[in-house]
Parts: sequence; C-alpha cells; structure tokens
Amino acid sequence: MTLQDWLLLGSAIGEFLIAFVIYWEWEGNRLDRFLEDAGDKNEERKKIFNEYCGLNCPEGKARNQAFKDMLSLMEHEQLREICNDNIRLFSRVGARLPLWPTLKNRVLDWHVVVFLWEILGPYVEERRRAAGPSFAVSFLGYALASVKRLLRQRRDEWVIVDPDLARKQNVSVTRNRLEQMREELQASLASK
Repeated sequence: MTLQDWLLLGSAIGEFLIAFVIYWEWEGNRLDRFLEDAGDKNEERKKIFNEYCGLNCPEGKARNQAFKDMLSLMEHEQLREICNDNIRLFSRVGARLPLWPTLKNRVLDWHVVVFLWEILGPYVEERRRAAGPSFAVSFLGYALASVKRLLRQRRDEWVIVDPDLARKQNVSVTRNRLEQMREELQASLASK
C-alpha cells in the first residue's frame, strides 16, 4: 500500500468514528428525552400504583382484572385518563427505543413498563379489541423486551411498592408471573 492508500484508510476510519460519535450523541439525546417524558409522569403513575395496591379484590379475581373493572366506572374517569396517558407515553417510548444495546438496556432495566403491563394488561387488551390490534403495539413491544431483560436477572420477585406508606400493601410480581407476561405479550403481538 502506498502512503496515499494509508491516508485514505485513516481518513475513512476517522469519518466512521465521527459518524459513530454523532449517532451515539443522537441516541443519548433520545434517551434523555425519554427520561424527561417518563419523569414528568411519575406523580400520575403514583396514582395508578396507589389505586392498584389499595384494591380489595374479590376472592379468585386477579387484581389487574379488578383494576380494569374499576376503570370502567364513571367515577374513575380521571384515573382512566392517567392510565391512557401512560399507555401513550410508553407507546412513544417503545417506538423510539435506542438501537445501541448499552443505551437500550438502560431503558429496558427501568422496569416500570413491566409493572404497568401487570396493572393495565387487561385494560390494554380490551382497548386493543375495540380499537384494533395496532393499538399500543409499541407499548407491548417495550414491555416484552423489558420482561425478557428482567427474566435474565437472578431474582424470583419484584415489588410494586404501595405509595400509601400507612397502608403498605405492596404487590409482588414473581418470576412465574413474568414468564406468563412474556407469553401474554408474545401472543398479543402475534395477533396484530
């Protein structure tokens, strides 16, 4: 190789590195916007968690089914809108997950989307039946990716912490339930 060939190779490598840095910054900025959007909804999500943890479920009825039934009542219109806002938020986030694995894993490790699927799964499925299978598909994809990420951890339980410190009625999500969620989400996404 001649000196000119080496200079061209060095220039090409330099251009590639510059493109990589630009891409990394772009993905990092998208991640920052995601964290800002999600952070803005923390107080609203706290209301969802509070209602969910405080539910008194009839014997044999799943808590998330009882929550869906509660949302259908007229007096819970504000809570229903908060749930819809969070579904829209996590659908947007799911649609713009970073492509670079190290950045994407930071988003997937933030497992609130899994807790929201546990809480809102039956409600989302009901909405998908009414609106069509493309409704919230990005939310489902994000939840599935996060469930798979959590299943790689060496834990058997995750806890939805009750925001009402006086009540302290935390809700556990077990490894078995995560495996069920993975199957639910895969089946739901396959039906789109």
